[in-house]
Amino acid sequence: MSIENKVLNYIRDHQLIKPGDRVLLSLSGGPDSVCLFHILRSLRSRIKFNLFSAHLDHGLRLDSEKDSNFCTQLCAKYQIPIQTKKVFLKPTTSEENARKVRYEFLASAAGHFSCHSIATGHNQDDQAETVLLRLIRGTGLQGLAGIKPNRPLSTAYRGRPLSPQSKISIVRPLLPISRKEIMEFLKTKKYRFMTDSTNREDKYLRNKLRHKLIPLLASYNPNIKKTLFRMTEILSADYQYISNQASSFVEETQGKKFSTLPLALQREVIRQAVSNLSDTSYRITYEEVESIRRFLLSGPKRHCQLLDNLLISTEKNVISLSSLNGGTR
Repeated sequence: MSIENKVLNYIRDHQLIKPGDRVLLSLSGGPDSVCLFHILRSLRSRIKFNLFSAHLDHGLRLDSEKDSNFCTQLCAKYQIPIQTKKVFLKPTTSEENARKVRYEFLASAAGHFSCHSIATGHNQDDQAETVLLRLIRGTGLQGLAGIKPNRPLSTAYRGRPLSPQSKISIVRPLLPISRKEIMEFLKTKKYRFMTDSTNREDKYLRNKLRHKLIPLLASYNPNIKKTLFRMTEILSADYQYISNQASSFVEETQGKKFSTLPLALQREVIRQAVSNLSDTSYRITYEEVESIRRFLLSGPKRHCQLLDNLLISTEKNVISLSSLNGGTR
């Protein structure tokens, strides 16, 4: 099956792009985004959607202007509207802050073009790296489910709202495609792309995984990337089921019923309730979830402040979680 058809099937399976949609492509000039550029360009007539592009120059490399010029010329050649911007981030800027700046720009560009979604070039290799990175740092079922095929723009940066265009989604059509397939596609089609030298620097943990750990794992299982991708597909469906089940208990959960819930649901109910109350950028830890869970199972009619701004009370078999900043669950 051609790479175009694999992407088309993935788009249809996950309903990433629909007829009439206006899609903004995050175009860096690198092989992944350039591959996605040409695939989406070729799929426009089959899905009937409109394509736009956006490029952000972070100003972190001396040759970054070449990337911007390349993207502008590429879009001009194929008559794809593009919006570009240059910022000057400090070399000490963290990866997460740089990511926040990038998504804020993409949100603005999406609004400018009235787009329904933003497409990024995340692929199967990125999925494998993300899962391993989360596993090393510590994660649960949701983390092991990896990068989602689509998610709301409003949760793109640690759940922190970035734009009033809350209906805009981030979509990843290349997730089932390996980087090897991407490079073969570009070579076969003779499509040019730019190379970011920082991707070869091992000072970033993700790059260390890419250049050292994954090749080591591949010596045990040559299909390790595909294996991890399939795992994320399975765990994503499992987590979605648990999340949906937990949602029905979040608004008003009776203490007696909470105690009879399976352990996985107890933990997910707590995570959802706290997420709904707290600053959406806050990620509750495993230890905090367990502390709240033990408190809820310890007896009736009690009040306790377990987190900095969270008050928990149990009375008449009703569990209430209240934010000290206002709000109750």
